Amino acid sequence: MTKTLVTGLLGVLVTGLAFGGWHVRSYLAENVASKQEVLLVGAQVDFLLDQQIESLVAQISYLEKKRNKSQEELNQLNYLRKRLDTMRKVQKGK
Repeated sequence: MTKTLVTGLLGVLVTGLAFGGWHVRSYLAENVASKQEVLLVGAQVDFLLDQQIESLVAQISYLEKKRNKSQEELNQLNYLRKRLDTMRKVQKGK
């Protein structure tokens, strides 16, 4: 290969990489959330999950304190316990 051909190929390669890098950065900036956005949404989800767990605990506590529970209330209590277990697993990342 001649020196001119190698220089030309390197020039095309460098230009292609520069344009490709700019295009990838542009694509990521427009289509993928930033780290700050991901952290913000994560904090919001954690807050909502904590609120939901707190609500389930209150409902379970209320039903457990009732002396004479109907079959429907027992079924509801079991359902709420399963939901609470699921939400705690989600919160732990399982």
